[in-house]
Amino acid sequence: MSKQISVKVSRVKLLEQLSEAFRKAKALRDEYDKALVEYNKKIEGVEKKVLNNLGKGKVTEFRDTTGHYDRVNKVIEYRFTVTFPDTFFVKPEAPDYPTMLSQYDLNELEQIIKMLELCDSDTVSTGVYGNVARYL
Repeated sequence: MSKQISVKVSRVKLLEQLSEAFRKAKALRDEYDKALVEYNKKIEGVEKKVLNNLGKGKVTEFRDTTGHYDRVNKVIEYRFTVTFPDTFFVKPEAPDYPTMLSQYDLNELEQIIKMLELCDSDTVSTGVYGNVARYL
């Protein structure tokens, strides 16, 4: 008969590692969100420039897309495509989407940290470690 081995993991060390992983994941998400807000502001600026300079572009497609409901309400809708030389407007580069934890995973990690902070035991089982190891 083989003996069953019971391995324990230090709760404090695990808590430190999980807290550091949470801090890094939160910082990465915040940094991406900040870059995305900045990118969207730049895109708005480009869109305003395009609208202000429509006459300088070349119309490549023009269609009447008015539907029956619009005609009844005496509204006419046209859809057109305007092209500009690629040097006319410089479109900002979108921030790269980083490999990061989802908001659900961040919330779960935060709950795990809170649970481990409330524990009295100095160790946790390897089963607990195995369940949270994906965050390390």
